Amino acid sequence: MKSLLTSLLALMLISLHSCNVEVDTTSGETKAQTVEITLLQLNDVYEMTAVSSGTRGGLARVQTLLKSLKEENPNTFSVLAGDLYSPSVIGNAEVNGKRLAGQQMVNVLNAMQWDFFTIGNHEFDIPEEDFRERLKESEFKNITDNVSDSVGKPFDNTMPAQIIDVEGVKMGILGITMDNFNQDFATITPPLEAARKAVKQLQEQKADIIIAMTHQSLEDDIALARQVPEINLILGGHEHDNFKLLRNDEQTPITKADANSKSAFVHYLTFNKDSGTLSQRSEIILIDETIEKDIEIERLAKAWEGKAYEYYTAAGYEPDQVVCKVNVTLDGTEASVRSQSTNLTDLLTQGFIDAFPDQAKAGIMNGGSIRLDDKINPKNLSDCPVTQYEIMKISPFGGSVSLVEMRGDILMEALNQGAKNTGKGSFLQYSGISQKDGQWLLQGAPIDNNTRYKIAISSYLVEKGDQGLKFLVYENSRGRVKKVEGAPKPEFNKVAISAFERAFPGS
Repeated sequence: MKSLLTSLLALMLISLHSCNVEVDTTSGETKAQTVEITLLQLNDVYEMTAVSSGTRGGLARVQTLLKSLKEENPNTFSVLAGDLYSPSVIGNAEVNGKRLAGQQMVNVLNAMQWDFFTIGNHEFDIPEEDFRERLKESEFKNITDNVSDSVGKPFDNTMPAQIIDVEGVKMGILGITMDNFNQDFATITPPLEAARKAVKQLQEQKADIIIAMTHQSLEDDIALARQVPEINLILGGHEHDNFKLLRNDEQTPITKADANSKSAFVHYLTFNKDSGTLSQRSEIILIDETIEKDIEIERLAKAWEGKAYEYYTAAGYEPDQVVCKVNVTLDGTEASVRSQSTNLTDLLTQGFIDAFPDQAKAGIMNGGSIRLDDKINPKNLSDCPVTQYEIMKISPFGGSVSLVEMRGDILMEALNQGAKNTGKGSFLQYSGISQKDGQWLLQGAPIDNNTRYKIAISSYLVEKGDQGLKFLVYENSRGRVKKVEGAPKPEFNKVAISAFERAFPGS
């Protein structure tokens, strides 16, 4: 009898294991059938190599983390929620007469065997031809549910929401891009409407889990969680600081990592196939010096950086040259430069004035032109060396500085609007200007409406204009802003390098 019971138990165990049902060997009870899925999330990655003086970020470190996660769980997938192609100093370099325009980023992600990407607003910084080439070069899946070409046709090598089969569990993943900007060669449909449509299609395909990759504001991500509760997890981009929120009755997580891979989110999903329920846990991982760099990816990233060095050397720069040794921490974080003056913005705008000696009475730039989103000398060392290349990273768009004559009334209008733009890229930074008791002062004296002042200003502001400041553009100013005839138009990077030399002499 005992032998018969033993045989029956053995047959039951064989049957259970063939159905992938776990058995608790101590109690003899069966556990529910579950599937484990791991997601690695990045967003807003402009630099391949480490930032913060080499202490944070770098895709070589991310690759080490990704490999480790895959060793723990083969069902690991990598996700990048927008902003990859631009802006960066490397991306503006030319190789064989053609601007890289994000080619280096796609190449490195291909080498990392990346899985999923959705389009961010900065993908549209580059020309249409380059944009299309980057999509075609991608070996990862470019998922978008609301971006198409100017006539509504999908771009090559893009796809709508996809179902990924993971051990019989259907994981749906969709991609959404913000629509509050203009792009001539693309059509961007309303994100919420597109998300609803994508979720419906995924449900019709019997998706067990629905993941949304988004590149839009936090406010819009919160609205998405509330209005489309069928989404299980929102992996967002656009903001550059890490956070995790839980929204709606289902407590849907919304997560965003720090820009430039200074951190990554890791999401651990467990799906119970018997009950059809999902449990999840999200953990933020700092990408820092505790993580070793993957040799292959670091070598590849450095090779691309070397190509950029060759280009800028030919253009008259010395990328590796130490300009000065900084003995303070200079704040170039996005949260700061778009809302208040910092020691870095003061240094740069004073550099604008110094570029036009005995002429410019003030220097003005838009905070959004500073894309460093980092601190120089973050450890506050007494003699942190800063190279030309590191200074060039401050404003990868480059550009130039113009000397203009500006009437007092439009100058005050610009300063008032710039203050209203707090938190936006069109927030104005300045030197030579102050405010006392609600009155704007230039070099300590009240600004007169009809007096014309010579101002050193970002050429972008008077040639193209920024949000809420289009009235500064020459053609729109009704003659209140004019070029100073014969004045030079120096490159921003050269002005910035000179500003660092003057601010930190003798190093």
